[in-house]
Amino acid sequence: MGDLVLELIPSMIGLMATPIAIAGAILLLGTARPFANALAFTAAFLLAYSVIAAVVVGFATASPEPLLSVRAKADVEIGVGALLLLLAIPLIVKRRDRRRARRAKRGLAARLHDATPPFAFGAGLTLAIVNPNVPILVAGLAVVAASGTGHVVGAVLLVVAAVSGLLIPILWRWFAPASAPRVLARVTAWITVHDRTINITILLVFGTAFLVKGLAGL
Repeated sequence: MGDLVLELIPSMIGLMATPIAIAGAILLLGTARPFANALAFTAAFLLAYSVIAAVVVGFATASPEPLLSVRAKADVEIGVGALLLLLAIPLIVKRRDRRRARRAKRGLAARLHDATPPFAFGAGLTLAIVNPNVPILVAGLAVVAASGTGHVVGAVLLVVAAVSGLLIPILWRWFAPASAPRVLARVTAWITVHDRTINITILLVFGTAFLVKGLAGL
């Protein structure tokens, strides 16, 4: 079990590093229904990733042998690493239109400002699916599927990691209602300004990490 948890650490860290989703949750905390909207947004991530994890765990627990071989797990990790690196290329080579990016962010902020829980849930579900976290989750679930035991624990750790980055600002806002909004607003502003650099860094770092990990496992 300990070896499984250690092998899941790269995936868990990658799942926690979701700057756009974290910024979305923080923005929703500034709406008229802050906690209802932010929790609906988080619930969408929880639902999407729980369903994916449950499918893998269901097949893994039904098999008397590990669902994936060590070689297959390594192949999945190589594929995930290559995909993340490929996703970084357009962000690196494409020249950014700062004016258009600012307009898009203002439009998103305006839509979120008037959000309702159903809208927040739908936005969260869309973002949960169209997100580099999905391949990272797949890499982590490949580790779970290749393990002989601990499938449920491993899957739960991955899902918890995926939503922890969203839950932290919600809990902070709940327990520190006076000071948290100001600090969270600064965090959101910083993420918004540096989102391209952050996303490139995350894709390159974790793409390289999974590629190297997969190649080492061949």
